Amino acid sequence: MAAPLLHQLSKWINSGVRCLPPQVSRLSAIRLNSNNVITKDSWMKPLLEIQRKKQLEGPPPEREPTKLLMVKRIKRLKGRPHWEKSIMKELCLDGPKYKPTIIKNTEVFCSKLRIVKHLVEIFPVTFPYGLPESEEDYQHCHIQDNGEFVVTKKIMPKIIENVTLDETSTVWDIDRETIDKSLKKKLADFALTKEYFPPQYLYPFNEDGKEYRYSKEPRDPSRKKTWH
Repeated sequence: MAAPLLHQLSKWINSGVRCLPPQVSRLSAIRLNSNNVITKDSWMKPLLEIQRKKQLEGPPPEREPTKLLMVKRIKRLKGRPHWEKSIMKELCLDGPKYKPTIIKNTEVFCSKLRIVKHLVEIFPVTFPYGLPESEEDYQHCHIQDNGEFVVTKKIMPKIIENVTLDETSTVWDIDRETIDKSLKKKLADFALTKEYFPPQYLYPFNEDGKEYRYSKEPRDPSRKKTWH
């Protein structure tokens, strides 16, 4: 049914029909010009606009290639050719599936990865927080699933020298900025009147296991009473 409809539609376009019959009016892929006339090249206008924008933007900036690659095996090796198995064994990818392996981004290793690219998943290793600077940074490093090498650096306290206080000020003084932060936090937590109206929790289904609270009679531990 689609082939005769497209054939008839091409006839209407070539003849310059201004309106379409109801069976074709639902086709949203057809574009009209300002005079509501279907033309042969009307469908090309959005594609030409996208191409013109790409030409104005220019080529994307070249990125510096990463020095390391994180490779994971995503398919099993059973039934694969012997040369693929040997390459995977050489790259230490014959172990458990999805176990990451770090490989140098050199021409030799890339040529081998090109042969087994249908069996692996490759991520460039990036350093969004910089490289580790000291030996203590190596203890808190980890690599994520997307190849980001995260370095949690040790934060040293900031030492301020020659700090002098006023004669009237004490250690317990609070500045205006601290008070504003505390009040904004209370407002965000809906806790402005929390000290005057403490929360009262209800346990209609005895969630806390204290059914004696809902009975006016004194509690008798030797007698089991239903709470509902």
